[in-house]
Amino acid sequence: MRVVFLSLLLLGLCGSGARGMDGGLTEELETEQTTEQTTTDIWVSVKALRNMVVRLTVKLSAMEDKVHAMEDKVQESESQVGDLWAEQIVTKIQMKMLQTENSDLQTRLRSTERELLVSKSRIDQLEEETAAKDAELKSLKTRLNATESRTSQLEEENTAQDTKLESLETRLTLTQNTTSELEEEAAAQDTKLESLETRLTLTQNTTSTLEEETAAQAMNLESLETRLSATESTTSELEEETAAHATELITLQTRLTSTENRTSTLEEETEAQAMNLESLETRLSATESTTSELEEETAAHATELITLQTRLNCTENRTSTLEEEAEAHATDLITLQTRLTSTENRTSTLEEETEAQTTELKSLETRLTSSERRTSELEEETADLQSELLLSTSRIDQLETENAEKPQVAFHTGLIDTGVVGPYSTDTNLKFIKVITNIGNAYNPSTGFFTAPVKGVYHLQYTVAGNRADAYSAVYMYMNDKKIMSSYENAADSALAYITNSAVLELNAGDEIHLVLPVGYTLYDNLNNHCTFSGFLLFPQ
Repeated sequence: MRVVFLSLLLLGLCGSGARGMDGGLTEELETEQTTEQTTTDIWVSVKALRNMVVRLTVKLSAMEDKVHAMEDKVQESESQVGDLWAEQIVTKIQMKMLQTENSDLQTRLRSTERELLVSKSRIDQLEEETAAKDAELKSLKTRLNATESRTSQLEEENTAQDTKLESLETRLTLTQNTTSELEEEAAAQDTKLESLETRLTLTQNTTSTLEEETAAQAMNLESLETRLSATESTTSELEEETAAHATELITLQTRLTSTENRTSTLEEETEAQAMNLESLETRLSATESTTSELEEETAAHATELITLQTRLNCTENRTSTLEEEAEAHATDLITLQTRLTSTENRTSTLEEETEAQTTELKSLETRLTSSERRTSELEEETADLQSELLLSTSRIDQLETENAEKPQVAFHTGLIDTGVVGPYSTDTNLKFIKVITNIGNAYNPSTGFFTAPVKGVYHLQYTVAGNRADAYSAVYMYMNDKKIMSSYENAADSALAYITNSAVLELNAGDEIHLVLPVGYTLYDNLNNHCTFSGFLLFPQ
């Protein structure tokens, strides 16, 4: 705008020269005292004006150089911003790698959790099976205790009956059998003590195994601590890179501040140039007045003034050209300011993104630490569960081995479905023809005999019923050809009267057990199985 003002000033100078030519004679009479001004002074003023224009041209060239320098700096800033974008892309790639690693860790965690669930379900199943077996053993023990108590009661009843019948021989036999049973029970207790000692040895071995597994877990903990140290070193490297990014951003801000300072300096120089132009305007005004006086004093110099006017027109053209260039430079300055503003905005955006990435990295580090901690806890729980699983597996294998090696013998039978049995004129073997259970096929329904397949301790039991008030119900139990037990009962008012008895016997392989209906006694059975004969192997020997 100041160049435009200079051009208008030069045009006014030309117009005042033209007005001087129209009224030269009148002004010549009024300004006789200024006729001493020579043509040399006019040329000196014109040269001074030209030199001033040259200086302005030089200053505009210097401004152009400064503008080019600013453009170079802006381009350099843009290249640095591009480097920052590249670093940001690298940071995003690293974040994606960390996210991928985190997803892999989560996948491993889910896989470990599934394995743990499978292990827990297997352990629960094994525990249920073990509990069922323990319950079955407890039930067998309970039944054995009940049988023993009932046996003692029956022994007392038999003793009383033998006293009434004055059968001293039978009492002596029962006493000898009781002594042998007590000896057998003592032997069984010794066997149980040996079994307890064996279990104690197995417990000590298991304790040593657990100590070894604890040492292995300590080694795993040391490995986890090493991984944690590596994670912390990686975190410190990321923090250093973030600090370097922050330093580069501070450097860019400093350089932008320097650019703004230089811009303000250029504005001050422009203001100084405006002041110089105002001074030139004043001097041009003085020159204009002097020129008008010279034109009024001498008309002979009209040709030279026309020449000067032509040169002044050229100067005007040059000034307008300079003005256009100045406007172009002003446009370039506006463009540069716009680009600088855009660069500042992009820089602030990059700073915000860097801060967001830093926050996200911290969050990822926290999640990674939590995942590693959870992984270590799951590994510890897995190790504990594996230890428990190994113990349960070994115990189950032991039980399965014992069960596989132990012979399986059990039977349960019913007498008949047709009603009354007896009375007979002789002692008659009872044939329980309704076979309900016969594991091991040790019971023969065609003979009514149970034959021990292996040597061991057996539990045998019978239940019989009678429904005749005029006749007793009775049954004998024989081992081979020896009667070992007898039971009697009388039904009242034709109601069913039950007899139940049991025995725990040590049998050799091939020993036979059967029941006998004495002479003159009756029994009763039908579809409801009032009369049963059963037994099973407690343990082999």
